[in-house]
Amino acid sequence: MAKAKFHQEFQQAHHPFGNPSDASWTSVSGSSTSGSSVASDPHFTFIPLPMAVDPSAKKPHTHSPNFFPEESSSLAADPFNADGGEPCPTTDPANSKPYVRDSILKYSFYLMFTQGISNLMAHMISRMSSFMNALFKREADDNLNTKCACKRLLRTSRCNDCLQLGLVCDLCFVEAHVTNPTHWVHRWNGDYFTKLDMSALGHVITLGHGGRPCPSVEYQNSSNLSHFTLVDSNGVHQTLIAFCKCPTGGDHVDQLLDAQIFPATVDRPATGFTFTLLGLFHLICLHSKKSAYDFCEALQRLTNNAFPDTVPVR
Repeated sequence: MAKAKFHQEFQQAHHPFGNPSDASWTSVSGSSTSGSSVASDPHFTFIPLPMAVDPSAKKPHTHSPNFFPEESSSLAADPFNADGGEPCPTTDPANSKPYVRDSILKYSFYLMFTQGISNLMAHMISRMSSFMNALFKREADDNLNTKCACKRLLRTSRCNDCLQLGLVCDLCFVEAHVTNPTHWVHRWNGDYFTKLDMSALGHVITLGHGGRPCPSVEYQNSSNLSHFTLVDSNGVHQTLIAFCKCPTGGDHVDQLLDAQIFPATVDRPATGFTFTLLGLFHLICLHSKKSAYDFCEALQRLTNNAFPDTVPVR
């Protein structure tokens, strides 16, 4: 009974524009079937999609699927025809228009429910070596300790938060992250990459000047630098901040708010949360119903997954 009900719901979800028992072709975006409310709508494009509707004609699910098909050429020719059945066309035979993306998605779910997951995973498994090489490459780099493009220092630091930055020296890393000071530094210590805050490279977050140094601050004097706990969506950062001392700079709270950092206190703030983090917490709290305690524990894991208890949570 439960299987028949699931089959009925599945057919209704994937055949919304007609009776699936009428033909073995169903319309994804509509149909010219009489009685349809969208038949005369000029904004709908009616595209046929091959889909067997007779339960007895479906290919039975195999409990021991073949994840490595012998004919790999058929996978490259038609990824939706891994089992050798009727291929899924890519153009409309009537007007040569390409099929909508929903057609491919619906056909993919159809294969998954009727023929097992092996037909979809076979293509991913054929590239498993590429996936593993990409993961292992994160643990080392062929350009380690080679001269950086700037010709100043050796390549020892990289950023996993940026795309295609590559391995650079400490100076180039800081210059590339003036406006992204919460990106983690993965620095080579001789044996492996260690995760550090940018302040470990000597960087100081300066407020009020768009990341550029303030002319009224003496950075050599440590009293002008404040140890600050900055919490972003990628973890908790123990960093250094230099507040602007220009006459028009405003107080510390205004400078933090201008930098899109919400201060934990208004009296000598030493902890702040980025607006991006607060927006993320708002959405997660509404949709997943997670508490602030669980969210803070996740931030601890993002900061140090091996020893999360060492991460301060105020």
